[in-house]
Amino acid sequence: PRGDGVYIWQISHKTVARIPALYAEFGYGVAGDWLSEHLPGSHEFLGMESWQFLMLFLLAAASYGIGIIATYLVLTLIQNRYKGPINQKKLQQFLSGPLRLFIGIIIFRYYFEAIIPSKTGLAIFEAKTLLIFSSLWLLLAIIDFTMSRFADRMRKNGQENSASLLSPVTTTIKVMTMLLCIITWLHNIGFQVTAVITGLGVGSIALALAAQKTLENLLGSVTVYIAQPVRIGDFCKFGNTFGTVESIGLRSTQLRTVGRTLVHVPNAIFAHGEIENLTQRDKILYRCRLRLSYDVTPVQIRSVLEEVRSIIAHTDHIDSNSRIRFIEFGDSAQELELYVHMLTTEHTQFLEYIEELNLTIVDILTARNIQLARTSNTTYLEKSADMTPS
Repeated sequence: PRGDGVYIWQISHKTVARIPALYAEFGYGVAGDWLSEHLPGSHEFLGMESWQFLMLFLLAAASYGIGIIATYLVLTLIQNRYKGPINQKKLQQFLSGPLRLFIGIIIFRYYFEAIIPSKTGLAIFEAKTLLIFSSLWLLLAIIDFTMSRFADRMRKNGQENSASLLSPVTTTIKVMTMLLCIITWLHNIGFQVTAVITGLGVGSIALALAAQKTLENLLGSVTVYIAQPVRIGDFCKFGNTFGTVESIGLRSTQLRTVGRTLVHVPNAIFAHGEIENLTQRDKILYRCRLRLSYDVTPVQIRSVLEEVRSIIAHTDHIDSNSRIRFIEFGDSAQELELYVHMLTTEHTQFLEYIEELNLTIVDILTARNIQLARTSNTTYLEKSADMTPS
């Protein structure tokens, strides 16, 4: 203490001698000293003076300018070197938006301490709000750009259904990315994220139990998209329903029946059911039996068989493995089985082919005076011995 009893700080000469060196290392710097002398410093906000906010603005402008130059050079390099198919609009949006901002914020953060911020400014800076925001925007843009590239490739390969599936997958990935960034930001500003994560876990379980059927249908749609038992426009049979696939949604698959009604089949049922895809047939089977009466002679039967086999062999739209055989002596007819594959996948054309074939067979039978047998029942009546005339 001094002689009057007041305590004062006493600084050694050695420490005082180091003040210039310490100021050169931790002071405002040349620019800060000049600005602090020429700009009014009486107004403060967040513990920072007006000249510091000016430096903050100049640093942000310079950082963003460097980001513009860097992204322009990257875009020019990609356009000159990469000759493959690429969505130029999406690429420009990616480079001129999120990537440019991310580069600018990285440079801004690197030189931020040069403006000698206050403790309040440093606390805000350590929350990394702008960095997390720019990182989130960059990640979302990368997800969009990548998924659009995958979708373009799938469409070129004819996988329209798989390309449609990328939309809900993209949305799910984006939501998870946003949640991760929000949790990171909350942790940086001092929140206890353990309780938040626990709450999200419990809420997710409750949501999953409440939306069990919805999740089953969603997974069923994923199975249908990946396995592709049918595609939009295919004619198929599901259970007892025949119809054309009009759409494959996240909840159900829509079938337009022959009667023009619209059937909605939940994807959970559709994915695990027996699906018969009629559109993917390479040929259509026509099978019937010719029932000739017992009045027809073996010579006539052989003549019919030879004539029909000749037609099968010389008709372009009938498969060469088709056949006709005398297979059975029926109760009231001699039966020939016609087993023919028509080389078409169109049902209307198939009907035209079988009509033409049936009429040709009728001509063959008529030319030989052969009648088709008719199903008949004979009833025998016998007089009982116990019956006596009255």
